[in-house]
Amino acid sequence: MTLGTYRSLLYTALKRVVVRDSKGTSVVDMSTGLKVEVAIETLNLGWQYVAALEMGIKRYYQDTLIQGQSEYVIPEFMLKVELVRLVEGAILRREMIPAEATGVMGWDSTGEKAQGTPAACAVGLWKFEDSGPAQMCLKFDRPPNWGGDGCIEVYGTGLPQFVSEDDQEPDLPATLGMAGYWQALVQLTGSSQFERRRDEALVAYRRLGIGNQPFGMRSRYR
Repeated sequence: MTLGTYRSLLYTALKRVVVRDSKGTSVVDMSTGLKVEVAIETLNLGWQYVAALEMGIKRYYQDTLIQGQSEYVIPEFMLKVELVRLVEGAILRREMIPAEATGVMGWDSTGEKAQGTPAACAVGLWKFEDSGPAQMCLKFDRPPNWGGDGCIEVYGTGLPQFVSEDDQEPDLPATLGMAGYWQALVQLTGSSQFERRRDEALVAYRRLGIGNQPFGMRSRYR
């Protein structure tokens, strides 16, 4: 379902919000005055909220391998890195699972090896400049001695990326997308009626068996 469809559903639901107070129960139109950019941001926040609640969704990204560089910043949308592949053209040069930073030779400058094909990697905070902030990075045990058409393929779990155009679709399963939609309504209204619908959608998502499965086929990340 596209962002435009979700946004249309959002405005429709907001036209009839049940409000309960000391005077009783009433139906209120909360769609009036809701700006488009606010609706879009709230939907995206809802999707990120439910994805984080489920410990992320399967994500994949590529980075360019640079000769002599062993540290690479991990995008903010990634929550966990589970598999790293080094590819040169169509040739797989190395496949590795990140280890504890303390268990990888070369994590700090005192133990860094000479250039070659990395054999191990770790994920952790890394400072590129003494005065700058630490960033979450992927670091190899040695700087690669090749680059050119080499790339790094990274598989793991993360948050859905922000969508802003009506013809775009959030990159998460439909049932989880609906859970995020209901969460957006919770954020806009604070109504328990939408909390129940969100929780029902989350239960449906988990029952489908597409939640936090153990790592298996790489195609699940595509």
